[in-house]
Order: sequence, then C-alpha cells, then structure tokens
Amino acid sequence: MTPPQFARRVLSLAIGQCLISVGVGTAAPVLKPPELAEPFVKWAMKAEFVGDEPHEPVVVKDRVIVGTDGGELRAYQCSDGKLIWIHNHGKRIYHRPCSDGKKIYFTSVKGVTAVTVDDGSVEWSFDNAACDGPSLVLGEKGLVYVGGHDGKLYALDAKTGEKKWDSDFVADSPADPPDFPGERARMNNTLARPTAIGSDGETLYLSVMDQSRIVAIDAKTGKRQWSYQTGGWIGSTATATAKHVFIGSQDQHLHCLDKRTGKQVWKFETKSRVESGGVVDEKYIYFGSCDGYLYCLNQSDGKERWKFATDLKDDGRKSPIYSVPVLRPGSVFFAAGEGQFYAVDRTTGKLKGKVRPSQGSTMYCSPATDGTHFFVTTRPGQQNRGEASLVGIGLK
Repeated sequence: MTPPQFARRVLSLAIGQCLISVGVGTAAPVLKPPELAEPFVKWAMKAEFVGDEPHEPVVVKDRVIVGTDGGELRAYQCSDGKLIWIHNHGKRIYHRPCSDGKKIYFTSVKGVTAVTVDDGSVEWSFDNAACDGPSLVLGEKGLVYVGGHDGKLYALDAKTGEKKWDSDFVADSPADPPDFPGERARMNNTLARPTAIGSDGETLYLSVMDQSRIVAIDAKTGKRQWSYQTGGWIGSTATATAKHVFIGSQDQHLHCLDKRTGKQVWKFETKSRVESGGVVDEKYIYFGSCDGYLYCLNQSDGKERWKFATDLKDDGRKSPIYSVPVLRPGSVFFAAGEGQFYAVDRTTGKLKGKVRPSQGSTMYCSPATDGTHFFVTTRPGQQNRGEASLVGIGLK
C-alpha cells in the first residue's frame, strides 16, 4: 500500500469511528429534561386572611378554591393568585370543598351548598344542619356524599340537591377502644363525628372518628359492605387500591385491609398518631405520621422501604404531619406542621428540596395541585407568630 493509500485508509477508519460514536444508523438517544423538584414560593395571599383563616384548598380547572372561618368561599387564579370571585356564605367552611368540574360543593352548619365554578353563584342548597361534615362527589354517579353528625351518610343528586338515600352508621356503633372514648371525640349535641370520605368510584369509605372505625358503603345504593375498627380515633382519609384499603389511626398504626372483606392484612406501627391519608403507586404507599416522619411501605406486606425525617419544630419537638402526599415522577411532595413544604426522592427517601412559605407559620393541610403548582394554607404558630395565608408553590 502506497503512502497516499495508507493515509486515505486511516482517514476512512477515523471517519467511521466518529460516525459510530455519534450513532449514525441507530436511533439517537432522547434526552429527558431534568425533573423539577426544588420548591419555591410563587405567590402568597395574606392580607385577606387576617382574622379569617383559610382551610383545605381544592383545585378546579385553572383556579384554587378555599373556604374560610368567616364563611367565605374564595377562588384564585392558579398561575398568579389573582382573585376571581368571592361567595359570601356567612358560616364557617371547614372541610375541603369538592367539585365535579361544573359545580363546587361544600358544607357548613347550614347544610350542603352547590355553587358554580365560573362565578360562585348558588345552584342549590340542602338545608340540613347535621350535614356539616366531609363531602365527596362522584361525577359518574351524579351524586354528592356528605357525612352527618346525626350518624347518617347522605347521597344527594349533584344537579338538584335532592336526597337520594341515607345510610345509618351509628345504630351499630361498636364499643369504644381503651383510652379512646367516643363521647370525648364528638362535638356537643351530636351523635357521631365523621371526618373523611374516600372512594374507589364504586365504594365509599367513611372515616368515623368517635367510633374509631372505617365503614365501607356501596356508592350507588348506600348498602353497608363492611366496617373495621382500629384501636384509636380516625381522622384520616382511606386510600383504596384493587386489593387493599389503607387507613391511619391515632392508635399509631397504618392499617391495611382486604378490600373485599374489610379484614386486616397487616398494620405498621409508627411512634405517634397517623392523622393523614396515604397515596399509592403500583407497589408502595406513602404517608406521614405525627412522629415527624414520611414513610414509604410495601403495599403487599407493610415492610418499610424508607422513612424521611422532617425538621424539628422551634421548641425542639417532632413535627406532626397532617398532609396527604402528592406523587410526581421521581418525587413525593408534602407539607409538615413545622411550616415547610418538602420534596423527597420517591426511590431513596432523600431530600430534594424544601421551602418555608411563611416564617413562624405552621401547615396542617394537604396540598392541592393543578399539575404544575402546589397550593397550601398556613396559619399562625406558637406565640401567634406567622400568619394565615394561601400560598402557590412552583418548582425549579
């Protein structure tokens, strides 16, 4: 081979190697953008909530909606916090409203009220003072469900507010577990204290605090399916999968039940009350405890995968978690009582980021999300430090 031929051969091999290295003839790798997981405060509404604390927020379309102690239902633009409308109801709106995308349903001592998403105008009201408990709407069933302190679960027509059925959950109340007397958990002059309603679309799971139990009821007919009593009061919302139902209790356990029978499959002990509901993916359940930890467990057997410790409160004590977490690809987000919003890696349980929306404030709420932002409410902390506010949190 002559020198010119040798040179051309070397050049050809070099070019070939370069073409192979950049993937000529193969599919180029798709580079995914980095996941956004560092939370920051995008906007905060404070002045309008002085002396009128907001409660659990809900997202409907492009707006976030909160009820207040003073009886206002307020709607804000998700993107920038701009006020859209105010419905002056006049009585405290404590429980998180629910929505089918057309109307918003909420409860108070007046009963159940339905207002439009567009401008907050009243569509109908169901005037029953007992219906001041938690609510849930199932659009495909066309029904709104409300837990009453008279010991009945009500199903109302979502279009008209007409009662379709009610289901008694107080007549067969079980005996109180040790150290958790039902009378102490109930409000004055009431028969029961329903605290949350969960559903899988076909069955309703009613949490009844004073009875320390969860009651499974057919969403269409109101027929009882089963009930299960824990060892302590229940404030959390049940979470259902194809096989299981998960419920937290003040007996310091997360309970896993067989969805068909209501029998216990396993229970996992924490070091304090489990006041918040959980969230699930294909294999795991994520939930918080008042011992200051967020837990990730195997759904099948309750084995701990990891736990994440939140920061201590100003007084050095553990921070209670009342927040139902929110899952995103690679991350889990939640609020802690000590006043910070956290982002944690779903696989490892390691911290990705955190933000304190309001110095000195606490957060005893579950975040709502529009898929891009998160929304939380704060309230004053110890020595009346901090403030009541509605906060929009973004990711960077």
